[in-house]
Amino acid sequence: MYCELQCLYESNDAYVVTCRKCGHIQLAYISTILKLSVEEFALLRLKVHQACSNADLSRPEESKSLIIETTAETTFLALTCKEGFRFLEILEEADNEYKAQSMLSLFNA
Repeated sequence: MYCELQCLYESNDAYVVTCRKCGHIQLAYISTILKLSVEEFALLRLKVHQACSNADLSRPEESKSLIIETTAETTFLALTCKEGFRFLEILEEADNEYKAQSMLSLFNA
Protein backbone atom coordinates (compact mmCIF):
# COMPACT_ATOMS: atom_id res chain seq x y z
CA MET A 1 0.00 0.00 0.00
CA TYR A 2 1.26 3.43 -0.92
CA CYS A 3 0.79 6.35 1.38
CA GLU A 4 -1.24 9.36 0.28
CA LEU A 5 0.69 12.12 2.03
CA GLN A 6 -0.79 15.38 3.18
CA CYS A 7 1.48 18.13 4.50
CA LEU A 8 0.80 19.37 8.02
CA TYR A 9 3.92 21.49 8.37
CA GLU A 10 6.95 22.30 6.24
CA SER A 11 9.92 24.60 6.72
CA ASN A 12 13.65 24.67 6.01
CA ASP A 13 14.39 22.67 9.16
CA ALA A 14 11.44 20.28 9.46
CA TYR A 15 8.40 18.67 7.94
CA VAL A 16 5.35 16.85 9.25
CA VAL A 17 3.10 14.83 6.94
CA THR A 18 0.21 12.45 7.47
CA CYS A 19 -1.06 9.62 5.33
CA ARG A 20 -4.73 9.89 4.37
CA LYS A 21 -4.91 6.10 3.99
CA CYS A 22 -3.13 4.64 7.02
CA GLY A 23 -3.32 7.69 9.30
CA HIS A 24 0.31 7.65 10.38
CA ILE A 25 2.21 10.86 10.91
CA GLN A 26 5.83 11.20 9.79
CA LEU A 27 7.97 14.00 11.07
CA ALA A 28 11.52 15.03 10.39
CA TYR A 29 13.56 17.41 12.50
CA ILE A 30 17.33 17.86 12.64
CA SER A 31 18.67 14.37 11.84
CA THR A 32 15.66 12.37 13.04
CA ILE A 33 12.66 10.98 11.21
CA LEU A 34 9.84 9.46 13.25
CA LYS A 35 6.75 7.59 12.04
CA LEU A 36 3.97 7.79 14.62
CA SER A 37 0.31 7.05 15.11
CA VAL A 38 -1.92 10.03 15.89
CA GLU A 39 -1.92 9.00 19.56
CA GLU A 40 1.88 8.69 19.62
CA PHE A 41 2.19 12.11 17.99
CA ALA A 42 -0.03 13.63 20.71
CA LEU A 43 2.04 11.92 23.40
CA LEU A 44 5.31 13.15 21.88
CA ARG A 45 3.94 16.72 21.74
CA LEU A 46 3.02 16.44 25.43
CA LYS A 47 6.48 15.10 26.35
CA VAL A 48 8.23 17.88 24.42
CA HIS A 49 5.99 20.45 26.10
CA GLN A 50 6.83 19.03 29.53
CA ALA A 51 10.55 18.95 28.75
CA CYS A 52 10.49 22.58 27.58
CA SER A 53 8.48 23.63 30.65
CA ASN A 54 11.10 22.02 32.91
CA ALA A 55 14.12 23.17 30.89
CA ASP A 56 17.14 24.41 32.83
CA LEU A 57 17.81 27.66 30.99
CA SER A 58 21.00 28.22 32.99
CA ARG A 59 22.77 25.43 31.08
CA PRO A 60 25.12 26.39 28.23
CA GLU A 61 23.23 27.17 25.01
CA GLU A 62 24.85 24.32 23.07
CA SER A 63 24.16 21.75 25.80
CA LYS A 64 21.85 18.91 24.70
CA SER A 65 20.09 19.10 28.04
CA LEU A 66 16.58 18.14 26.93
CA ILE A 67 16.24 14.37 26.76
CA ILE A 68 12.86 13.35 25.34
CA GLU A 69 11.66 9.77 25.31
CA THR A 70 9.91 8.75 22.09
CA THR A 71 7.30 6.05 21.76
CA ALA A 72 10.06 3.64 20.75
CA GLU A 73 11.27 2.25 24.07
CA THR A 74 14.96 2.61 23.24
CA THR A 75 14.88 5.86 21.28
CA PHE A 76 15.37 9.29 22.82
CA LEU A 77 15.83 12.77 21.38
CA ALA A 78 18.65 14.90 22.77
CA LEU A 79 18.01 18.57 22.07
CA THR A 80 19.32 21.93 23.16
CA CYS A 81 16.75 24.22 24.77
CA LYS A 82 16.56 26.24 21.56
CA GLU A 83 15.99 23.07 19.50
CA GLY A 84 13.40 21.84 22.01
CA PHE A 85 11.38 25.06 21.89
CA ARG A 86 11.58 25.05 18.08
CA PHE A 87 10.47 21.40 17.97
CA LEU A 88 7.52 22.21 20.22
CA GLU A 89 6.52 25.06 17.91
CA ILE A 90 6.65 22.68 14.92
CA LEU A 91 4.60 20.02 16.70
CA GLU A 92 1.96 22.53 17.81
CA GLU A 93 1.60 24.02 14.33
CA ALA A 94 1.33 20.54 12.79
CA ASP A 95 -1.24 19.54 15.42
CA ASN A 96 -3.33 22.64 14.67
CA GLU A 97 -3.20 21.86 10.95
CA TYR A 98 -4.12 18.21 11.57
CA LYS A 99 -7.16 19.29 13.58
CA ALA A 100 -8.19 21.83 10.93
CA GLN A 101 -7.87 19.26 8.13
CA SER A 102 -9.82 16.72 10.19
CA MET A 103 -12.65 19.21 10.64
CA LEU A 104 -12.66 20.05 6.92
CA SER A 105 -12.79 16.36 6.01
CA LEU A 106 -16.09 16.07 7.91
CA PHE A 107 -17.64 18.51 5.45
CA ASN A 108 -16.13 16.78 2.42
CA ALA A 109 -17.34 13.31 3.36
